[in-house]
Amino acid sequence: MQIVKGIEIRFPDLSEKQKRDNTFLFDIFSKFSAAKKGLFPKTIFKKSVINHAQISFNTNDSSSENWIAKPLLFGFNVPEKKERLIDKPLRFQYEVLEDSIGKYTKLTAGSEKYFVLTIEQIFDRIENNIVNLNHSGMNIGPKLMSKDDYMRFKGLIGDKCLMYDYPTGEEWPFIIPATEKELKLGIKDKSIDRNPKFEIVFSKYHPKPLIQLDINTNLSKVQAVKLFPKPYGVSLLGLENYFRTVFTDYDDVLLRFDFRFKTTGEDIGYWIAEKGNQVKYS
Repeated sequence: MQIVKGIEIRFPDLSEKQKRDNTFLFDIFSKFSAAKKGLFPKTIFKKSVINHAQISFNTNDSSSENWIAKPLLFGFNVPEKKERLIDKPLRFQYEVLEDSIGKYTKLTAGSEKYFVLTIEQIFDRIENNIVNLNHSGMNIGPKLMSKDDYMRFKGLIGDKCLMYDYPTGEEWPFIIPATEKELKLGIKDKSIDRNPKFEIVFSKYHPKPLIQLDINTNLSKVQAVKLFPKPYGVSLLGLENYFRTVFTDYDDVLLRFDFRFKTTGEDIGYWIAEKGNQVKYS
């Protein structure tokens, strides 16, 4: 049986291009890479000598099929090598602004506008309040990839791990880590902590591919909003009571950090598996 054993999220090493070291990001991400024993797939973050971000769904064989949502390269067993996938990258204009908490940045590209923090600024504020990684994910859309290609990719992933459509109908399928036995029989054990999960979102919201990190914190909603006020801290429509969102730019992709409010509720992984339809190519 072909199984997705690991999900490797690779970022280009920008230290030479930007003349600064970016190990800070990976020191933080290394805290998220510890995998639960016996659960697959395992999520790993990696700094690599590549031109653009990559997401590789690594299987227990050497077969490879890849897709491009320019400039994000993703698929099965993605070759870790330099490839220049765009001739004219979408570049933002940067304007540094400041509020009572500190500096932040306005990014502008055509009609698109974002307010962001640097990764260092984000984690300077919240590092001591992180519990674990709830899930990571990727957000692509029809301007970057055809719906037919997306559906093929989604179906093939579903054939190689436990992926479920989101129960309320949005195009947010989740990969739920599971044991090899569960990969054959389905998820039955409600007690297992299945973080980090992996989410794939297909939407038209962003002009660039986006990599998402949904992080469990010990912060209340009031505390999180105070740390990340407008305009760089936002609450996504319909999700205001679950997390606070901050964007940052990482070369040719956007990173979105969702800082989840402290809760005593159960993780939604089992609920997704119980209520959602399992994704299969056939």
